[in-house]
Amino acid sequence: MSQVQAVRLKTPSEHLLPVNVERLAFDASGEALKPRAVVTSVQKQWDECLAEIAKEVPHQTIQTWFRQITPIFFVDNFLFLQVPSKFFSEWIETHYGSILTESVVSKFGNDIKVEYLIAPVKENKANSLPVTTAAEPPPVILAIGEKDQTEPQHKCRDLNHGFRFENFFVGRENEFVYNAAQVVAKKLTSAEYNPLYIFGETGSGKTHLINAMGNAIQEFHPALKLILISSERFLNDYVSAVQAQKVGQFRKSLIDADVFMFENLPSLKGKEKSQVELLYILSELLNKGAQIIITANVSPGDLKHFNPGLISFLQKGLIADIPPIETQTREKIIRHFLAKNEIYLDEKIIQFLAENLDTNIHNLRSVIVRIIAQISLTERPLVLNDVKYIVSQICPGCYYGDSSTPLRKEIGIDEIINATGSFFKVPGDLIQGVSRKQKVSQARQVAIYLCRELTDESLNCIGYHFSNLHHASVLYSYNKIKDSIEENARIRNSVQKIKALL
Repeated sequence: MSQVQAVRLKTPSEHLLPVNVERLAFDASGEALKPRAVVTSVQKQWDECLAEIAKEVPHQTIQTWFRQITPIFFVDNFLFLQVPSKFFSEWIETHYGSILTESVVSKFGNDIKVEYLIAPVKENKANSLPVTTAAEPPPVILAIGEKDQTEPQHKCRDLNHGFRFENFFVGRENEFVYNAAQVVAKKLTSAEYNPLYIFGETGSGKTHLINAMGNAIQEFHPALKLILISSERFLNDYVSAVQAQKVGQFRKSLIDADVFMFENLPSLKGKEKSQVELLYILSELLNKGAQIIITANVSPGDLKHFNPGLISFLQKGLIADIPPIETQTREKIIRHFLAKNEIYLDEKIIQFLAENLDTNIHNLRSVIVRIIAQISLTERPLVLNDVKYIVSQICPGCYYGDSSTPLRKEIGIDEIINATGSFFKVPGDLIQGVSRKQKVSQARQVAIYLCRELTDESLNCIGYHFSNLHHASVLYSYNKIKDSIEENARIRNSVQKIKALL
């Protein structure tokens, strides 16, 4: 039984044979090898393993996965294989572990043990953008093929050229879909990954990833015709073609693609004729060997009011989800944009943003852009309360990380009174008292308004906290501030800033 252990090398160069390994190396029969024959013999036996594996798996799998494995040395019944990443070794073990074990045993012996040496592929620094922190290695970019330097013959005008693999933020949660997207973009010949269906919630990075794939495809395969189309445009063009009696021309324009990329599939919900037309086009594309890439916000099985045949078609290939971004990835994004704009934020603010902003990258970017702009334009630093105020304005519906927990924790009446008193510089006991001084009275009315807005307490309960005010008086205070917010910018800003304090 093969035993597998994943070991990360400190540097890619450490896979070189140590001085004393050659004299300890043996072939499968146990006969000692001469030093200069060690590497050649191991490679030869590994090539024989690949020949056996090739009988069991598709050619594309050999090229995509097994050709990236490099045999390093064979010593004391240990076969050391170099792979680009831990994810890579885990994928091999999960999907092809038994096939690999059987072939290795047949060529190296029954007691063979396999160990993986993790040595990430070096990238050309001139062509990469550093988007990770210095303490963390950059995401693995699978080195499959070389870029073709010729200009694309069929340049896709709909691609966003700012979205690339190099500036896609990779974390533990989206590493799989990121690597899968690279494999498809660089090889384009795997029946197993066709169609490639990528799904994730709004702001998870689907648009970035599909455009990054398109840009990479045009770099690696400039002779291929790539079409990127949204569901909205597909629907409009199809309706126009039907009305003009040019459906055949419409079909041909899409089926002519070598790579067909379709964004936001769920927008065709309930559009039966459009779904049937899309299924026909996708089937024709697949029959001619074109690569199909589709994005959506739900998995194929969760598509409601969709043609069953279309759903079945989408389930034939590789389905990869983009999970919500985790705290560490959000922190990586924040630090990247701050460093890029040479903006300093206190660590407490960075942690607050990373922990409390929701998983929608659009919201995160909007907040960061506002923070950077405010610091740049006012030339004043921001404190935590300033940032909380910005967050409350730009994305008041943000969540901690699960959709049931709001950004602001449950707020009580006492907290509202304290925050209001702090803002107006009025003691809490005066706000709860009966003083009719204008400043105190206004603070009390604002506090009552916030209690009504931010809690589920009844009018009577709120009144109890303000010297047993009658529920009619509570309602009067609430309505007065509510009306003032619409007419008076000063009151509106005061209420917003107190909310931010909470």
